[in-house]
Amino acid sequence: MQQAASPSRADSSVKIQDLTARVKHEYRELPGLILTRPQAQRLFGLDSVTFDAVFGALVDAGILQCRSQGTYARRTGPIVDAGA
Repeated sequence: MQQAASPSRADSSVKIQDLTARVKHEYRELPGLILTRPQAQRLFGLDSVTFDAVFGALVDAGILQCRSQGTYARRTGPIVDAGA
């Protein structure tokens, strides 16, 4: 019986990058979008660890902000694509 290969770090990194791009796209298309953590996890199909990686990267990049109510919203102003 052959065992399934576990995902490599590179695969995980690509997955995080793809999910980050998807979330960024949704917030660009819907600038008024405001989501709680549970809402975002359901909408994007994210587990807790993946949510932290994706939304943490977007907050660190200045694309999203985590508000005091625990909601995530797009920062005001245009979203700039680095390297695009």
